Amino acid sequence: MKTGIIVTGVLLLIIGALIAMGAVSFPDSKEVLSLGDNSISVETQKKPSNMLGYVLLGIGGVVTAVGAARRKG
Repeated sequence: MKTGIIVTGVLLLIIGALIAMGAVSFPDSKEVLSLGDNSISVETQKKPSNMLGYVLLGIGGVVTAVGAARRKG
């Protein structure tokens, strides 16, 4: 269980770093015009807020530290 806490913390650190660097994006599609069976849509790439990455980095650091402290004790 203690190793699971450390692994979870490290995963949160990695995901947080990727989001904070702007390496994660997802597609967003909006339908602009629709006439009968035809439609025009615009697809853009959106990125999550960098603040989310920083928060995940902080939480990952705390979780990893707690897991390492429990492993020693």
